[in-house]
Formats: sequence, structure tokens, C-alpha cells
Amino acid sequence: MPTTMQEATAAIRRMFDSEGWKYDFDADELAFTISFRLEKTKLSNIRICIRCKPYRQDPALCQWISTFAYIPLAADEECRLTVCEYLMRVNYRLSMGNFEMDFSDGEISFRQTFNVLDGMIGDDALDDLTTLPVSMFEKYGNGLISVMMGAATPEEALKKAQDENG
Repeated sequence: MPTTMQEATAAIRRMFDSEGWKYDFDADELAFTISFRLEKTKLSNIRICIRCKPYRQDPALCQWISTFAYIPLAADEECRLTVCEYLMRVNYRLSMGNFEMDFSDGEISFRQTFNVLDGMIGDDALDDLTTLPVSMFEKYGNGLISVMMGAATPEEALKKAQDENG
């Protein structure tokens, strides 16, 4: 059964409210924004935007829900290729979601998308909208910083992240 836009936004709102989290909702963009403090990395916080995308043929239906997670740190122009290599090495091992970098400004994000056109995702997947990006930046954030600072190669940083986090 197709998921309506109202059902999708209500499910996300319910999840946030049940956790007691403070968030913003932009009704025009159909997007929720929430911030989390990171505890297991030198990165301080993460801003997550969860967006519901209307189905083109019927805007009352939700086609997909996407999470875009951003850190308040961008790769300098001179290290973007090296940072990109690190992110691609990390991505190769991921089964859900992926890291991205905007080459024009060095912005780094983590993205995941769930297709909900044929039915709303379950509570576990809803929880993944926030927990997965947080855990990915906590697991790979220190390696990212090491690569950005020139303190480690992408391969060394990935190995260290895997050794420390399993």
C-alpha cells in the first residue's frame, strides 16, 4: 500500500517526539532538521536533514525518505582528492548509506535513502535515519580528520578506524 506524505512525516515526527528530541520541520521542503552531539570522535556535532520526497505522478504520495547528515567541517581544496579516496575506501565496505563530498566547496555528508512508495518503512529503519549517520561519523570521523590534516594516508586512516571500531 502506498505511503502518503502525511503518513511519512507523521511517522518521523512520532519517532522524534517519542525520544523527546528537539527538531525543526520545514513544511515547504517537507524536511526535518535535528542536531546531535558526537561523543566518540573529534568531530563535535552532526546536523541531520530528513527529507520526504513526493512521488512525481501523485504528490500526495511519498516516494522516498532521505537522510543527509552534515558535519561542520569542510575539506580544503588541496586535500579534497585524498579525502575523496578515504571516503570511497570507507564506502566500499558499507552496506547502507554512503559518504559524499561536494568538490566545489569540500562539504562532507553521509546519505541514505529508503523507498517508501510501496509501503512505509518499519520502526528499525526509521531509527536508522538518525542512528546510522551518527554511528558512521563516530566510526570514521577521526580517520577523516587525520586524512584532512595530512597525518595519515586514506589506507592508514581506514585501517585504524576498523581496528578501533571492529
